[in-house]
Amino acid sequence: ASNSVEHRFIITIILLVFLLVAFNTLNLNRYLIQKNKYRFKIYKLCGAGKLFTLSIMYTIPIVITAISFGLGTLIYKLFLFGFFKKFDTTLLMLSSPDLIYITFFANIVFCFILLLPTALSVMKREVL
Repeated sequence: ASNSVEHRFIITIILLVFLLVAFNTLNLNRYLIQKNKYRFKIYKLCGAGKLFTLSIMYTIPIVITAISFGLGTLIYKLFLFGFFKKFDTTLLMLSSPDLIYITFFANIVFCFILLLPTALSVMKREVL
């Protein structure tokens, strides 16, 4: 019972840090889309299609999300995992590659879905 309380506490800390990083990255990506809306309007004016414009909008946020996730995973494996491992050795599951891949793709989907309203609002605005 005492181990389960410790596990819940550590997993809660990890999830809170994950959500903090995800929302900060999301706000950065929204800012980048809003900042470059003039550039996207020029693309639309020059005849760019919706698919091209959306792919341009999503390229930088997805790259930033992937890089920040990679750095976060590296920091976790190098520094935090050793700290958490001192509490309990059954937390080895948290460094499994399967869990990292699932979390990475969940983070990309999270970024894509939550940026969609911002991207669509920029796409719907008139050019002139």
